Amino acid sequence: MKRIAVIAVILALLPVIAGAKITIGKADFVNQTDIQSPPVPGEKGVKIKVYDVVIEGYKGKKVTFVAQIYKDTIEKMPIVANPYDVSMDKAYISSFNFEIPNSAIFRYLGKGQHKAMVIINAFVTDQFGKTKMIDEVKLILPIEFNFGEGMTDIFAMEVEQNMALVAQYAKDVPEFAELAALCSNYGISALIDKYTPDGLFTSVAYWKNCGPEDKEKIKKYLKGFLIAWKEYPVELIQKVKLKAVAFVKDLVYQNSLEVGGLANVNAGILLMNINYSDPYDVSYLTHHEFFHYIDVVITGPLEFNNDKKWGALNKPGFMYVGSGLEMISSGKSIHEVHPKDGFISVYSMSACEEDKADVFAYLFDHYLYGKYTKEILKSDALLKKKFDYMKDYLWKISPVFDEAFFQNLHD
Repeated sequence: MKRIAVIAVILALLPVIAGAKITIGKADFVNQTDIQSPPVPGEKGVKIKVYDVVIEGYKGKKVTFVAQIYKDTIEKMPIVANPYDVSMDKAYISSFNFEIPNSAIFRYLGKGQHKAMVIINAFVTDQFGKTKMIDEVKLILPIEFNFGEGMTDIFAMEVEQNMALVAQYAKDVPEFAELAALCSNYGISALIDKYTPDGLFTSVAYWKNCGPEDKEKIKKYLKGFLIAWKEYPVELIQKVKLKAVAFVKDLVYQNSLEVGGLANVNAGILLMNINYSDPYDVSYLTHHEFFHYIDVVITGPLEFNNDKKWGALNKPGFMYVGSGLEMISSGKSIHEVHPKDGFISVYSMSACEEDKADVFAYLFDHYLYGKYTKEILKSDALLKKKFDYMKDYLWKISPVFDEAFFQNLHD
């Protein structure tokens, strides 16, 4: 099988560069103003204006500023500013803006009076896409604003339009009929046509919406997707609060790599790239990418890729390559199965989060489990510990994942 696993995560940990630092002067909040690139023409939004930023010791790196909005101590929305390619030892940025379109506020926060805190941090990315947060950079800005009545929920409108199109296709195409039934059963939506990004996630990902011309391509894609998805209990989807699966094309992560899927956890959306058509590939990618979504929600956005409990399952002294992108760039056969004890694939040796996602995929995917996993686990005690850990991890999410569930999974 030809499979390209996805970098479905945004943060990975790097060692801090000695002597380097980033400082932020101040920030202001501007409510209901014109924004530079509204998802909908003429749409207004809010701005967080940041001033007097100094970057020292990161020449040749890419620095990205992230504002996280917390309401009632819960993170509600991440906003990513344009990344800066640092070309000198000490760089100065007089000002830049975080912009949030009204459609994104509606989607993440809803209408009404909002009192929240904005926490601004900086992240530094190397040439392999690994990113570290600069712990000492933190600016806290209290904000208060009223998000008015009468504003249109663009996402809700698009969901309605997309589901109407699914229903239309379902009349004469069995795959779309099964997709419609799946959405009804799981309480989620399928976005197969126009989907307006919220203006936040597009800073790290690029894709094209599907259209009527992609009907046959989506139909072919659904063969593998539906095989994979029907293995998930409804309780799991409810627990991770997935709202929709968006079927898109030409999905690119961080302007570098076309990927099979990405998890936009804050929006509750899993994006899947229909450019992959082989049913076996699609089934694997669905499991792999959906686990990234699960992992970020359950383990945490800053912990999932530095999971110490999972790391303790490896032999002492083992170190992951660093990231999935590094492994792909190495030219190795990333989907070689069981290259050594404790690892189900070469790609699983790239990073903690990819190791977990591949274990999940090889546990749930019928083809992979039957051809590889079942026999491998009979002789690899170290790898079996990882699969047992995964089962226990899922059971803690929902007791539906008991021994009977896994005994019946591949019957």
